[in-house]
Amino acid sequence: MGTIFFTIILLIVRKIKDDFFSQILEVERYSDLICREISLILSVTNSLSLVIEFIAHGNYPIVSFEFRELLKELNLGASPDNLLKAFAKDQPSETIREFLLDYVFPLTRGEIKPSTNFRFDAQWRIRSTFDSYLSQIEGKMSLFLSLTTIVPVTISMLLIIFGYISVDLLFFLPFIFFILGIIALEILNAGKIKLLGGDDSGIEN
Repeated sequence: MGTIFFTIILLIVRKIKDDFFSQILEVERYSDLICREISLILSVTNSLSLVIEFIAHGNYPIVSFEFRELLKELNLGASPDNLLKAFAKDQPSETIREFLLDYVFPLTRGEIKPSTNFRFDAQWRIRSTFDSYLSQIEGKMSLFLSLTTIVPVTISMLLIIFGYISVDLLFFLPFIFFILGIIALEILNAGKIKLLGGDDSGIEN
């Protein structure tokens, strides 16, 4: 009975981990195209409202759904600038976040001009950030797997083999593993910006 319960908990933790990382990777896969679309709309219209509407009617995984939610708030009178700032803080793509902070917001504030050279430079910097971020994700996924599966299972088996804990206590081990998994998930989630050296100073409340 304890083994079955233990297996179920491990599957739940693994599902949480997979959902967390799959969201990031799914959005990042389309991030370059999304940034190009946003850049094109701004160069023609210079309208954040049209940016939200255009991406909302697109078919980008996760992002289009989030932009449809932004479009609903926009139609209720919310500021497109504030909506995109909130989006930049909360969405999982570092590439899109950096693009909004380094290009979109400065452009709409008149701090930069939409020159071709700047777009190429911005895309190069964003791509460099993205490559660095992907390499960190791979390391973090390995760390997450170790914290939530390999290390707890190995330690538990050793404790049982050497007689430090009773087999009856196996029933409580899944709870410990589940807590470790949640803690690891929160640490990795909270640290994704900090590891890149980013901060929220570019987003005004």
